Amino acid sequence: MAPKHSVIIHNAFCGKWIWDKFKPVAAGHVVTTFDLEASGDDPRPFDGVTYADQYSTPLLYVLKALPNGEKVILVGLSFGCINAVVAMDKYPEKVELEVFLNALSPDTSHRTSYVIENLQSLLHNCPKPATQAFR
Repeated sequence: MAPKHSVIIHNAFCGKWIWDKFKPVAAGHVVTTFDLEASGDDPRPFDGVTYADQYSTPLLYVLKALPNGEKVILVGLSFGCINAVVAMDKYPEKVELEVFLNALSPDTSHRTSYVIENLQSLLHNCPKPATQAFR
């Protein structure tokens, strides 16, 4: 298998340090970590971040800097999945695969708080599970 490049995104109120002990196991794989805006080593206050695009700026720089034709596996953790959605919307040609870990993630047409604000009605409108199939 050819080596892969993964770009992994930390969750809210953390930084790239949460991935410090993560090591690629297979030979040649590349893992890129970074701090989102106002997170980790970025000293700006989080309350100054008002849009998902702004919070995602460091991730967007990482993807923009990729050589032409290079694609990455984008991995988002929890709230970091919002950033993955923003990145996929801006640079779909640079993402081979998007992985969401422990995530609620709206589309990029709605504001970031859409899922939380509408969770009750979204759950109410979900199709009921086919429990008959498990009997």
